[in-house]
Amino acid sequence: MIESQERNVRRDGILFLLGIVGLLVIETSIAGLEVLTEDGIFHQFLLGISIGVLISGIIRVANRSIIILAVVLGSALALTAVLDLL
Repeated sequence: MIESQERNVRRDGILFLLGIVGLLVIETSIAGLEVLTEDGIFHQFLLGISIGVLISGIIRVANRSIIILAVVLGSALALTAVLDLL
């Protein structure tokens, strides 16, 4: 279970903005690369990590849980991309 911690506006705001910036970078500048196509596995993995960081700023998860949440969400989206290829 994800442990919530006390509200730290600066930390949570930075995590939220980092997630938004990650989404914008992935969808605008990196999306043109052939390796990171819209249906690519790596693209979905990076998208999941950005969403995980964004969510961790919203629900105030502990520092250790940020990495776990981001990697699990990125892996889940990458697995979804693999299943779509089949």
